This record gives sequence, structure tokens and C-alpha cells, in this order.
Amino acid sequence: MPLRTLSVKIMAKATETERKLKEILSSVEGFSVLNDDYSEMSDILILEVVDPPEKDFQFANVAQKTGRARAIFLTSSITQPEILLEAFKLGIKGFFPQPLDKKYVREALINYRGSWQESPTARTEEPEVELGQIVNFFGSKGGVGTTTLAVNLAVSLAARKEKPRVALLDMNSSFGEVSMFLGIESAFDWVDVAKNIDRLDATYMMSTLTRHETGVHVLPSPIRLTEGYRTNPHVIETMLRLMQSMFDYVILDSGQSLDDNTKAIMKISDLTLLVFIASLPCIINLKRILETFHGLGYPSDDSVEIVANRSLKSAEISQKEIESSLRKTVYFTFPNDYRNTMSAINQGKPIAAIDNKSEICQKFNELAALVAEREKRESKSKELSAPIKKGKLSLFVNNLFKS
Repeated sequence: MPLRTLSVKIMAKATETERKLKEILSSVEGFSVLNDDYSEMSDILILEVVDPPEKDFQFANVAQKTGRARAIFLTSSITQPEILLEAFKLGIKGFFPQPLDKKYVREALINYRGSWQESPTARTEEPEVELGQIVNFFGSKGGVGTTTLAVNLAVSLAARKEKPRVALLDMNSSFGEVSMFLGIESAFDWVDVAKNIDRLDATYMMSTLTRHETGVHVLPSPIRLTEGYRTNPHVIETMLRLMQSMFDYVILDSGQSLDDNTKAIMKISDLTLLVFIASLPCIINLKRILETFHGLGYPSDDSVEIVANRSLKSAEISQKEIESSLRKTVYFTFPNDYRNTMSAINQGKPIAAIDNKSEICQKFNELAALVAEREKRESKSKELSAPIKKGKLSLFVNNLFKS
């Protein structure tokens, strides 16, 4: 059977370590080093461990639990027996002492590839990693309605006839309003999950979510300031990647702060919806945000759409003028329905529970249909190009929902 190329992700603290590993891998047939995009899943993760090693061991453990890497090799200048013992307790495939021995590293990787090739699972198609779609709402400025749009899109998606599983996360750093908009109280927030990232698996994740009567599973933002704890992009991505494997749709309200955590979210989101209203400050900010994305190199232009909220036919700035200024078509437009929107917010209910025949409610259903159709197109594309598929859930996760 011909060898399949195994993808390798290198996470090294020292540039020289990374350079040497890439040099070794380039001399071995059947391995391909992935680029610096941390969000990519890999067959092999080579992780450098530094002193103190606890955080790196924690990361390796989570990477295995969430399926980010099928096999993990560690490399380090720390070679004390207790450190090595702890490393192998994690179930790693090998350890490369530093300074790196080129022959030893080559042989270890070749042996792993041989054992992988001979295993029963390698004789069939590569196991599917089933991922849902991450849809991220980001505001061009405060008060443009990202929470309203995120909450009601999640509800409309959950109400579709195929009954997809939908998660809704309030990724504001504090004082988010998703729970208030749905009239629920949650025992946990996303910072609680982040603090327990070493325990993270599907069972624990489900225990932290609050199920709304619409079927949407909610994880809110903290209701108080969390001094003494700072999340990081790796933790945020690990949490979202797990949720992506559990749900058909993961809807995020990211507010309007473009910090490191939000940038990590942008990098892995399948669809980023930039929300604005037809005012000059919003449009200027929107243009700056799009230019920032272009400078960062992510999210890609085809995964970013702009959404007009509270649209008025008599607005001083026309949609045509907005599109000309931004050089981008407005993807979707919501009408200005102050009465139904404010009634829903004040009662802690989705708009569908206030007036499901209203124009704005129908608009949410239309956007849900667009998002679902987009997911189908991307799934079909993935089937043709790679083993990573979207939209289905494992039997294990199905059982979690039933319990």
C-alpha cells in the first residue's frame, strides 16, 4: 500500500529547535510540516517542553483529548526521570532529548509511520473528524446589535426541520447579555471552562452548558470581573474546537473588542459576520476592520460578510454608497423593528416567541437558511478534498445529549 503523507505540527519555543526539526523532517519521506496556523489539526504534534513543564504537559493532554493531534512527540532539554515518567503517562509516542540527535529523531518518526501504516485503521480511510460550523458575530462598534443577532440566529437554526444541535457562546470578557436575552441563569461561564481546560472533554463541556427551551445550549460570559486569571488564544481555541466537534453550529457573540482572544476566534471561524448600522462612525470602523483583517491575513475575505442591522429605507447613507465605500456587498439586511426587538429583550425571550410572523423574525429564518446552505456547500467541498467533514456528531456525543 502506498504511504500516505503524515502532517506534522511543530510547536517549539526556540527558533533553532524548530529549524532543526524542520530540517530533519525534510530529509524523511512521507511527512509534511504544517504552516504556522495553530488551528490546523495534524497527524503528529511535536511539542517543546520548557521549565516549568506543567503547562506544556497540560497542553499536550488537551491536544490529545480534543483530537487536535493523533500522536504527540515531546522534545526538551529537561531529562530528569520524573519528567520523562510524567511525559509517558500522557501516552506520548516518543521523546526527543536536546540537543536533537538527527538519526534518533528520523528513526523514531519512521518507526511511528511504519506502525501507523500497519494498523487496521490505516488500511481504511482516515477516521473522520466531524466538525460543525463556527459563526462569529463581531460589531463595528458598540451597540450595533451583535447579541440580538447571535441569539436569534441560534434560535432560528435550532428550529429548522433537521433539528441541528446549536451552541451559543457569549465571548465578551465580562458582562455579556446573552443569558439576559434568553431569560436564563447559568451556573457556569466560559471562563470557568477555560480555568478547567485540563479537564476538558465532551462530558465536562456538556455539564457546563445551560439548555434553553428552544434547544439552544448556552455558555455565557462572566457576570463579574475575573481578576487574577487571564485566558490565552490557545485555551479559547481548544474550547471552541471541542464544541465544534459536538455541535452542528457554534454561534458566537464576540462584541467589538479585537484582542488576542478575539483574533484567535476570527482565525478558526467558518463565517465572520461584521455587524453595522448605517451611520458614518460605523462605516468608517467597518472599513478599518476589513483593512485590519487584510493586514493580519485572516480571516479570509470569503469567510467574512457584512450585515446591516436596523436598516431604514430612508437612511441618509444608501446601501449602494456603503458597498462602494467598502468594496464589498452587504450580505444581509435586518429591518429596524424596535417594538418587537425591545419587547423580546425586556421579556428575556427570542423574537420568535414575541411575534413569529413579523418581518424581522422571518429575516432570521432566512439568514439561518443561508448559513445552513453555506454549511452544506462547505461540507461537500470538504468531502471532495479532505477527510474532515462537518455537520454530523459521534455516537458518544449523541448519548451525551440524551442523558
